[in-house]
Amino acid sequence: HRFNPRLVLFFFGIYWMFVFESFTLGGGWNSFLHINSELIKLRFDVSDSVAAWSASVSQIMPIFLVPFLGWFFDKYGMRTDMLVMSTTLFTLSIVLLGFTMVTPVIGLLVFSVSLALGPLAEITAISLVLPSSSLGTGLGIYKSAMNVGSTIVDIVVGVLQDRGSRVLEDSEHSYDYVMAFFVVWGVVATVVASGIFFVDRHRWGGLLRCSIADRQEAYHLMKDKINRPLLYVSSPNWREYVQAWNYVPLVVLSALLVTSLVLFANKLA
Repeated sequence: HRFNPRLVLFFFGIYWMFVFESFTLGGGWNSFLHINSELIKLRFDVSDSVAAWSASVSQIMPIFLVPFLGWFFDKYGMRTDMLVMSTTLFTLSIVLLGFTMVTPVIGLLVFSVSLALGPLAEITAISLVLPSSSLGTGLGIYKSAMNVGSTIVDIVVGVLQDRGSRVLEDSEHSYDYVMAFFVVWGVVATVVASGIFFVDRHRWGGLLRCSIADRQEAYHLMKDKINRPLLYVSSPNWREYVQAWNYVPLVVLSALLVTSLVLFANKLA
């Protein structure tokens, strides 16, 4: 089937939940990676070199886990389970790094596992719920939401850091507001991931979490639903199938995009 731009109006609600998860969890990941070295230096009172080495741990697990996870998702499914686990581990890592004095390497390893689990679970899940002719567009919107989230969260983190302690002797507390924000952000991401889990289970026949043995049957049951937007956009009366809620995600995403541009421009001014 040839791609039709109108297909975007018929993307499923579960897809837009993944987009919102990309905005929250993806924005949280990227923003934290920008600050983790300075956070470790100030909070745990270590040298620049030790802080830099410790911060690098936050990106080590995807190197080893992602190839295995690709095989795991193909064979056993459980994409929604791993997404919930990813958001939970993200929140746990923030709590460990921001509110305990446990060696930061442990918190960064937990963060690293979250970083390995989440993106692959989201991308492979999206590929199952969209028609193949619109998959590139769907993944592009997903990535755009992540970048918008990163921009907004970066600016919020900067503002919150400025509100932290400015006293040198109390520098370990300069990120208290930032880490509290990340905990709340992680909880929001976990709620969204849990919502995706239940929507998949009750509205999509467990397609995103079923194993290879059950996937063909599950996909067969959902095939007509997945391809229904193709029938809508090819109809001369396609506007009759568009409902008001179909515009809501596009309007919200556009508003967030404009917000990120305005905030970025104000920071440059």
